[in-house]
Amino acid sequence: MATAEIDFLHGQLEERKRRLEKVIAHTPGDANLAALLREVDSALDRFAAGTYGLCETCHDTVVRDRLLDDPLPRYCLDHLTAL
Repeated sequence: MATAEIDFLHGQLEERKRRLEKVIAHTPGDANLAALLREVDSALDRFAAGTYGLCETCHDTVVRDRLLDDPLPRYCLDHLTAL
């Protein structure tokens, strides 16, 4: 994936995190929002580790268009159905 796309996705995740934190501050105890924040944090952790965009099962790349549509996927399509 191109550097500009990686930067875009990282920025999108950072923005989601900020928005979620604001909403959670006003609606504490919402388990769905807390779970979504954990997913965003996990994606940011994968960025930091250099594993963002790689399937957690086979370490192959996640399809670029899937990540651009939703920056949270952790699995390639082959391993998504096995979950």
